[in-house]
Amino acid sequence: TERRHAESALAIANARAEKLHEIAVALSRATTHEDVGAVVVNQGLEALEAASAIAYFTRSDGQLSMGALRGFPEELVTHPKILPLDAPLPLADAVRQGQPIWLESIEALVAQYPNVTSVKSLPGKLQAVAAVPLRTEDRTVGGLAFSFATPRDFDENERRFLLTLANHAAVAAERS
Repeated sequence: TERRHAESALAIANARAEKLHEIAVALSRATTHEDVGAVVVNQGLEALEAASAIAYFTRSDGQLSMGALRGFPEELVTHPKILPLDAPLPLADAVRQGQPIWLESIEALVAQYPNVTSVKSLPGKLQAVAAVPLRTEDRTVGGLAFSFATPRDFDENERRFLLTLANHAAVAAERS
């Protein structure tokens, strides 16, 4: 049993490494924020089986401009394309603080963000959230958010995957 578990974990790690390579190649071809967003949300969704979103920090007004969304329940996508940086939401907090946020269950999400209690009415659609800033060297250019349909333990490998994906996206976003 332990051997099968280890083999399974290795297979997942290898698949994620291959997916990161594919994403890095696709991001190297991205020339606009729209291109970057399409790569990240489409391939992020595929790699993680998670809804995904990317937002860019707009320097002119200090807000986040939603670049792309995919896989979120329709009930959550009715928000405007502009997200205030002080919004009490994981994505805004990750960007503002420059640190990732890992919420492994709906209970953790509601405990930290009581304003999103309406998500409890979406059983099976939103059970865990990861929000990761897009950072290049010493500045934040935006953020990524991932929503999972089941609670999850963001283990070291998954966190590393998400952080590496965010690093690639940040470089591509800055370049574009």
